[in-house]
Amino acid sequence: MSSEVSKKTVITCGGCGEKGHNRMSKACLKNPKVDRSKANVTEILMKKDKSADELNYLRKYFTAVVEADKAARERQVKIGEEFGKTPRSHGLSQEASQGIVMSTYHYQLNDMTCRQPKSGDLISDIDGKVECKAITCTNDAPGSCGSTQGWETMILLDATGFLEDRYRVMRLCIPDTDKRWDEFKRAKKNKDNKLVRPRLNWKKILAKFGDEFKVIYEGSFEGIFVKGEPTLGTP
Repeated sequence: MSSEVSKKTVITCGGCGEKGHNRMSKACLKNPKVDRSKANVTEILMKKDKSADELNYLRKYFTAVVEADKAARERQVKIGEEFGKTPRSHGLSQEASQGIVMSTYHYQLNDMTCRQPKSGDLISDIDGKVECKAITCTNDAPGSCGSTQGWETMILLDATGFLEDRYRVMRLCIPDTDKRWDEFKRAKKNKDNKLVRPRLNWKKILAKFGDEFKVIYEGSFEGIFVKGEPTLGTP
């Protein structure tokens, strides 16, 4: 009899895979089985040379983020129409704008090395450290950067028409060490004598660098994922 009881109690838990208890025990709750059926978005974002399945998974993720941002902005517009005052502008989130830029590298520039680093925006084996800047509500809204922020390539995403599904991605292969950036990157002090983030006036920046900004994509969100002609090496 004792041997039969022993055989019944030494079982494999369906919750954590360990033997000797069932899924409702405290031991199982302390060591739950990890569900590997769902991909880890963060791990995929930081990986270069992503598989086709991983690229498709990121596409679904970026699509969901962009749709959520659009819905939030549309609600704000409706509030403005009803009450005559629109709440503070909600444009594309950082996740959405960086996702659009990363996807542009993958599909339009055929650069599968573009990925999310541990710190900063994006990095590419070809373009180096990539700084992503987005205009999502008005062309007059200035951007900003840290006084010690650096990059080898700047990407400017014009998403002012994102409610109408219009995007324009521009690429500038001029590092922050170029002296022409000095007038834009210089940190200023506020009334408390504290350094504040330098403001980036897009009209002045576009005027300064002119044709050195290259349009690498222009069109709808879904169009980003249609393979374009590789243009790397000809910035």
